[in-house]
Amino acid sequence: MSFIYIGIYRSNHHHLFQTVAHVNGKKLWANLYLLFWLSLVPFASGWMGENYFESLPVVLYVVLCC
Repeated sequence: MSFIYIGIYRSNHHHLFQTVAHVNGKKLWANLYLLFWLSLVPFASGWMGENYFESLPVVLYVVLCC
């Protein structure tokens, strides 16, 4: 499920940057911010799997994916 979620973001991100005429520093920092939060999704899903769906890992996964 996490792979599909990240794939959808990647596809949308690719199409968004094809429509942008000019990239400035503000857009690059916003992109970096998005990629940071997306990089936490595999960590949260792995943590959730290792801890047998305990409440804290599940909450983190839901916060990141919703």
